[in-house]
Amino acid sequence: MIILNPYDTSYGSLISIDKTIEDLKKFIAIKRSDVLNYEYRNTENVKFIFVTGKDEYEKELPYWEHPLVFKDMDGVYAICTDLRKYVTIKDDDFISLEEVIRDKNSVEFLIARSIVISDFIEKNIGTYKIYFNDIAGSFSVWLSSAINNIVALSPIEKVEVEIALNFYYHSLFYNEWNEDVIESISGNISHTKLSMPVNMKLVKSISSKLPEEVIGIQSMAEFIKAVLPENKQLLIDDTAILNTITNAWYGPGNSETIIMSLEHAPTWMALLYINVENKSFKRTRIAMMLDKYKRKFKFDNYIKKIDEVIENKKM
Repeated sequence: MIILNPYDTSYGSLISIDKTIEDLKKFIAIKRSDVLNYEYRNTENVKFIFVTGKDEYEKELPYWEHPLVFKDMDGVYAICTDLRKYVTIKDDDFISLEEVIRDKNSVEFLIARSIVISDFIEKNIGTYKIYFNDIAGSFSVWLSSAINNIVALSPIEKVEVEIALNFYYHSLFYNEWNEDVIESISGNISHTKLSMPVNMKLVKSISSKLPEEVIGIQSMAEFIKAVLPENKQLLIDDTAILNTITNAWYGPGNSETIIMSLEHAPTWMALLYINVENKSFKRTRIAMMLDKYKRKFKFDNYIKKIDEVIENKKM
């Protein structure tokens, strides 16, 4: 299922954010939204709102960690990103974010995350279609490595878990999960470079075992268990998976960002981008895993595409 707002994920929904949304709606109504986007271009469907603490009103807003997505009073999607922890303001007459950024690396990640979210809202997911093998493939090899830390997987079990996770990740790009969707995804997965070569016969075999519904993180565990023998299934659940991956990232949002990425496709896409593109995060567990598999995936092309998308969003 496509999730636009990180706070609508299973983990995000546990974070109290209603008061912040109310305050932000009032803030957007009072301020001109065409100055809160700074150098990034708004459209008729999406407004970028970057909170920097530029004035007293902004300083008094509650803090939030992740891009917050909701419809404003005009019925237009607002993507609100809190940058106050990452900027230094000496005077309030700046017109560009670049003038006040203190932590360039964190801001780069948050902006990339916000911009990918905007493409999901605008239904521009097709922009990234030719990179799905790299996006979903990297997600699946990362998580299968984590699963291997919970229960020892044989080589064939590992690739079967990778295929199941590939199916799961692709499901985050669809609002329906049925035989037609599974059929269309199967061909794509059969060409993905995983820990072992895969073919359509193996992919079809895995697809026949998958759960009929996709409901958040709990479904991810079910996808994994579907391809494992019963004695190993008993060791796999949401808690075991989360305990294994929560220290994989030390950038904005820390473990919250990692957990949200399991259900929020734009978050993983931004994590993939920043951990490959920005060497400041090279010691994160994600970055080290991605470096290990860089010969399998065409990350350079994906990075160029995200850079291009970000540049095209500027005014």
